[in-house]
Amino acid sequence: MIHSINHVVEQTFSLQGLKWRIKALTTKKQFAKVVLLNTLIYQVDKSFSYIETPG
Repeated sequence: MIHSINHVVEQTFSLQGLKWRIKALTTKKQFAKVVLLNTLIYQVDKSFSYIETPG
């Protein structure tokens, strides 16, 4: 968690951070939301598929 926070702070003052700020302004989203959308790593643990069979 601390590593990811440090990474976000480093990116905030970089070219990538500038791109995120521009994206936040053009999409009218909060800068924090843009950062989270671009830095969160998620994993799918389970996936279910439901197939309807005739009859």
